[in-house]
Amino acid sequence: MGEIIGIVSGKGGVGKTTITACLGSALSYAGHRVLLCDGDFGLRDLDLVLGVANEIIYDALDASEDKDYMDDAVVSIAENLDFLPASQSARWEDIGRKKYKKLVRRLCEEYDYILIDAPAGIGKGIEAILELVNRCIVVTHPLWVSLRNGARMIQVCHIIFVIILLLLMRYLSMERISIYMIC
Repeated sequence: MGEIIGIVSGKGGVGKTTITACLGSALSYAGHRVLLCDGDFGLRDLDLVLGVANEIIYDALDASEDKDYMDDAVVSIAENLDFLPASQSARWEDIGRKKYKKLVRRLCEEYDYILIDAPAGIGKGIEAILELVNRCIVVTHPLWVSLRNGARMIQVCHIIFVIILLLLMRYLSMERISIYMIC
């Protein structure tokens, strides 16, 4: 059974989707079976980053409501790397969260790692994702608003007893990005 990792933040635009795609790619390149899940129902964008937006026919909502769609909803990206898109039309408030969690747990049997690109902020989506994950990577920027929201996200993760890895992204220029990991 694979490990489920949530890529989270209190703020949007800090690099969660980029980290999800790059970490998934690195893990798959190392020989691990990886499933990337877009957890931002209603505002998915991991499909754009992965270059498969035009290949999406079924999504996680379809697969969670009818298990016959599960194989059709998972899109192959590369060897050992698959993708489960979120619904673009439904929000977390509109879906059956228990069915989604059951779907991800079922898929967990087929993968070494499941990385969930979580929505920004603290809401129904984060609540559902934190109930699923074994650990979280909290992504933030060295700006006061991002750090404050990242700190709040760490508190939320601690309340649910999730192991946390903090990733601080610092853009020095377009050519150079510094990444700091704080355990």
